[in-house]
Amino acid sequence: MKTHNLNLPESKKKITWKVQSEKLHKSAELSYQHSTHSFKRSRQRNISDKDISLAIEYGEAYFKQGMIFYVIGENSIPRYLNLKHRPKNIVIIVSGNSNCLITCYRSKNPFKHIKKKQNHLTNRRIDLAA
Repeated sequence: MKTHNLNLPESKKKITWKVQSEKLHKSAELSYQHSTHSFKRSRQRNISDKDISLAIEYGEAYFKQGMIFYVIGENSIPRYLNLKHRPKNIVIIVSGNSNCLITCYRSKNPFKHIKKKQNHLTNRRIDLAA
């Protein structure tokens, strides 16, 4: 397995886009920062920054294990968005206390996988004296 140097400028690792609410007549700019792992995995798994932004904007958010899981399924993106490529079955994991992308991946049944996750990380106590 080859290792690549991922020391890219911060501007390459940052995803920024504008969101506008028709109902509230307000707009906001969302900004997320790739971790080194997230940047590498998104490139390996052919998940573009546009796919990530669509998943965060239109996907379902699950708050589990101190993280936010954004899940975009088959029909999560509205039809009125005329997109050539509709991302589907993508999971984006974001740190719960910052705007840092931890990782992203594709899953055949992402909702089932995320719903089965425990709400909190468990601290298992292993007794080595036995």
